[in-house]
Amino acid sequence: MCEFITGGGLARPEGDLLVEGEGMRSALLRDLTALGGVRVVTVRAAGLAACRRPGVAEVMVGNHCWSTWRSVCAQTEWLWPIAPETDGALARLSALGKPGRVLGCIAHALRLTASKHATVRRLAARGIPVVPTFSARSVRVRELPRARGWVLKPDDGVGAEGLCLFQDRKALESRLRQAPGQILQPFISGQAASLTLLCAHGRCRLLAVNRQNIHGHQDGIRLGSLVVGGLNRYKRDLEPLARAVTAAVSGLWGLVGVDLILTRSGPRVLEINPRLTTAYIGLHASLGINPARLVLDLARGRPMPRHFPGGKAVLVDLCPTARRVPRGDLA
Repeated sequence: MCEFITGGGLARPEGDLLVEGEGMRSALLRDLTALGGVRVVTVRAAGLAACRRPGVAEVMVGNHCWSTWRSVCAQTEWLWPIAPETDGALARLSALGKPGRVLGCIAHALRLTASKHATVRRLAARGIPVVPTFSARSVRVRELPRARGWVLKPDDGVGAEGLCLFQDRKALESRLRQAPGQILQPFISGQAASLTLLCAHGRCRLLAVNRQNIHGHQDGIRLGSLVVGGLNRYKRDLEPLARAVTAAVSGLWGLVGVDLILTRSGPRVLEINPRLTTAYIGLHASLGINPARLVLDLARGRPMPRHFPGGKAVLVDLCPTARRVPRGDLA
């Protein structure tokens, strides 16, 4: 198992990405070691505290992370990659695994979903409701439709990394001149949410509908916390959307996240995260079953489960001192 942030992918892992990376890594290691007959090998960035979890072999990573990861992958049977889509990191990491032995999405799905703009265009072409998305390079501010504000973010970014909110069009226009490779989306009122899906061969099971609590801080906006299963009352209504998204993007496999806004007129999809997401931290407690077992069962050719219990709400607090954004939710 390789988690990019804590495994040496960044020279100085810190901030929100480190908090979320540590949370996902710890949760997955806990779930994998709880399974019988599984030996776990993972990587750890030099300077971070060692895991010391029974049943886990940890390889410390220095300045040459990719060569270390390549060596580790060559000696293991399966690879479970966790990485941001930024600069193709997830696709590149996944490619280190042995053919047919990667516990994640297929390469062509990774390529498509690495671009939020391309993903939204694919979904919209299939009739799936999406948040309008524009390329910052080609958009003209004066031609944009009316909106409460505009969100500018990297096309291949992860989480709230590099995200800026503009309510003044002149400030936005000035910033767009310096924003190659970024996208623009309207700020939409509604509840920020995410879906956690188990996918395989064009089919999916909706495991949880998660409430995202968006917070403000000195640099802009961040995901302050989420409640895994906190919006499960909408599960039945959102199952057709989950199936449509899975059908629209071939090659989604394993655990997949879908970010969306729940508005008065219905859900609108923001992006697809073709990997483990922060919701995994609370997924086991919410479902009452081990999510890692579900993925390994799929890898072993076992059929996808037909039904999952409703699940309970589990809070995952990422920045307890952050300030809640007072108006609306993030688009």
